[in-house]
Amino acid sequence: SKGKRAIKGAEMKDIHLRYYSVIPFPQPSSFFRKRLIDEKGYLREDLHFAMDFDLLIRAALSFEITPVDEVLSKYRLHEGSKTMSQIRYFEAEWVNVFSKFIRSVNWGGDYIEDLRACELYADGNDVYLHKHLFSQQDIKLIVLYFLDFMSHLSYQFLETKKASMRLSLIRSMDRIFFSTRDLEKISIRAKYYPATFIKLFRKITR
Repeated sequence: SKGKRAIKGAEMKDIHLRYYSVIPFPQPSSFFRKRLIDEKGYLREDLHFAMDFDLLIRAALSFEITPVDEVLSKYRLHEGSKTMSQIRYFEAEWVNVFSKFIRSVNWGGDYIEDLRACELYADGNDVYLHKHLFSQQDIKLIVLYFLDFMSHLSYQFLETKKASMRLSLIRSMDRIFFSTRDLEKISIRAKYYPATFIKLFRKITR
């Protein structure tokens, strides 16, 4: 069949924190015990795009997650798949789930106004019940990884104003993180290049 084949594993740096920011591993290769469902409940049926993200947060807050090196599954990305054809609609649900997380944890309230200014916070009263304690630095990194992911998502869809605003927040929060995540190039493009130019450049180079 046509297409590219690749083995994609998880980036291990800060993975224990990135569970709360994004699904940092190939989701079909995740397995869990029945105890998780018994104690934390099933997938949320009101979520169509972020039900696995929500379940991962519930799992990470209460259980140890163990990465493995083996290849456990294969899946195909194609135009008809939800990941490819409907990824534009992911943002609202992921923001909803992350907002629930950030108001559930110590230090999370420090970031709500900044997230709201970047259109990345949804008001609500629901919280995750847990006993997990995070350090101030933990929450900062979780927010930074979430902003990183959402910046790339908005840039992908040529929402350059959103991307620029989110990237500027990352830079103001932690210049070292901004540099090590190699965000300068995308930041310059989002801030100074017209969306039509970026679209044309992609068409030529891909």
